[in-house]
Amino acid sequence: RNQPVMVAIVVPSVAFMQEWSQKAHDGVILSPKEICEDPTFQELVLKQIRSMGHKAEVKDYEMPRHVILDWEPWTTVNKCLSAVGKPKRGYLQSVKYISELDLLYAKDEVKTESSALKQRPVTPKENKTFDYDGYSSESSSRAPSRPRTPTFEEIERSNKVNAMVHVIE
Repeated sequence: RNQPVMVAIVVPSVAFMQEWSQKAHDGVILSPKEICEDPTFQELVLKQIRSMGHKAEVKDYEMPRHVILDWEPWTTVNKCLSAVGKPKRGYLQSVKYISELDLLYAKDEVKTESSALKQRPVTPKENKTFDYDGYSSESSSRAPSRPRTPTFEEIERSNKVNAMVHVIE
């Protein structure tokens, strides 16, 4: 999904969830589903991910802004993992977690759009129109601008965050 913010999808370990539940609820162990739905637990997991990201010197825009917690482990049986054990990103993004992702992105887009409108006024330069092949109608001899290719360091930092999300317990 091509969205302006990152969202981490995490399946915490049962031991970690039970330990937290005992501490947070005076010795009562909630079900894994109840724990994952608890906003306090969600905030704790997000803070841990962001803390590990800061230690690994990951840039702020590379870190997840939201977290989705699932109590059901990913397996090949529930179609979350491929036969070789890798997450099926297409299935996870467009089938299993589509409603949660859409809700989070919709909330975030409203915040992003309203803050962007407050931060900068629209100038006449920004009102360019583009024809069907991406060239500006003002100067059709220029090629359209392309996104910048990430540096090796940026890719490494991003890989560290992805690895951290899989390791969290």
